[in-house]
Amino acid sequence: MKFKVLAIIYPKIAGCQYYRQAHPHEALEKYPGFKVEYKHIFEFLPNEEWLKYDLVHFHKNYVTPEILIKLKVLGVRTMVDFDDYWHVPYNHLSYQHYKRSSQPSCFVEILKQAQYICTTTGLLAKEIQKFNPNVFIFPNCISRNKPN
Repeated sequence: MKFKVLAIIYPKIAGCQYYRQAHPHEALEKYPGFKVEYKHIFEFLPNEEWLKYDLVHFHKNYVTPEILIKLKVLGVRTMVDFDDYWHVPYNHLSYQHYKRSSQPSCFVEILKQAQYICTTTGLLAKEIQKFNPNVFIFPNCISRNKPN
């Protein structure tokens, strides 16, 4: 029996979704014990559909705490990819957006609700562990066989 992963990926695959989700899941599926499926729309999936998977993987920008709570109640394992720090400095391109929105506190809630978190560096992992001890470091996945 294969370990079934559902990767929730934004429809326009670029940047983070490309290097943090599409490439790693393609590589994972080359191992005989894994089966990966991809979905773009997930808000309206019936409970039975979620239960078909051993793990559901999200990018932090494409999940809500409410979805993670629902999956936790259903007993579905979740992993969320955090590739950036959720507090940005004043000179960051998105600083004003982050300042006006509740995005940083939403990200913290996502960190708390996900069963597992994957991230890019040890430094970021250390920050994440303040909210969730189940952190794994996965460097960006770059394929030598595909254009980057």
